[in-house]
Amino acid sequence: MLGRGEGNLGLFLQIVLNGINIALCIVLGLELNWGVSGVAWATVIGEFCAMLLGLAIVLRRFARSERLPMSRILDWTAYRHMMSLNRDIMIRSFSLLAAFALFTRQCPVRHGDAGRQCRADELLPDRRLFPRWLRHRG
Repeated sequence: MLGRGEGNLGLFLQIVLNGINIALCIVLGLELNWGVSGVAWATVIGEFCAMLLGLAIVLRRFARSERLPMSRILDWTAYRHMMSLNRDIMIRSFSLLAAFALFTRQCPVRHGDAGRQCRADELLPDRRLFPRWLRHRG
């Protein structure tokens, strides 16, 4: 949808998803006293309804369009071109994922308590993460 310049349709799906989720959270979680289970079910139902609506929109759009030949669908040159365009954003995403994994892993390993969460002040002074000149600049 975004690639076709139809960002409003994506926004509409998000509004439907969040509206159903909010309404069902109130009903299931508070009114029926289901607690966390009610909120979880509200999320599942909201996601499922948004998926069905999105699928209906896609199927309706493709029903009106012509069928693409298999040679165009499996065009490896076009796939390589698309992957080269997305390479930089994929490298960025994997780098962020690795950084988050490193920060998440640092505290329990160093302090020997895997069940405890890290505080930011425990990670920042680490010599492996920040050089000395950066920590003591004032």
